[in-house]
Amino acid sequence: MYLKCGNADVAFRIFERIQDKDVVPWTAMIPGLVQNDCANKTLFVFCEMLKSKAEPYAATIASVLAACAQLGSLDFGTSIHGYIIRQGMTLVIPAQNSLVTLFAKYTIALVARESVAFSGGPEIQIPLGRKDSRTSNHQQADIHLPTSGISVDEFLHIFMSKGMNL
Repeated sequence: MYLKCGNADVAFRIFERIQDKDVVPWTAMIPGLVQNDCANKTLFVFCEMLKSKAEPYAATIASVLAACAQLGSLDFGTSIHGYIIRQGMTLVIPAQNSLVTLFAKYTIALVARESVAFSGGPEIQIPLGRKDSRTSNHQQADIHLPTSGISVDEFLHIFMSKGMNL
């Protein structure tokens, strides 16, 4: 109730007093904090949830990814994405959207596309190539993109062969 009224501080204080939290209070608190623009607190509460051994629902993951997108926290967001993969979770559409938003903030739309597909989401078509039509087209650009099935070492080799480094 306090979260819906925009009073996240009071809601958080009440939440902290709950002993032996099961998944329900965690699941109520996390999206409420995101909706009240308390992304930092959201990530803190999510970490505490995992420490408590409560298993997050897909909707909870969607809210955590939305918090990462709000903060522009690519590191935490990719960690959450790794958690999703390790747990074998299927992303619900809001989580897919949050993941795309997070990755798109860093202009890595191709990674967003692959991560959504890898997590059981739809295939997303992303136009590639030059927009000025001088010399390139999307077919030529596709030739130089690594496939989603390559290893990290292979990817790094391709990356470095193009004159880029980490």
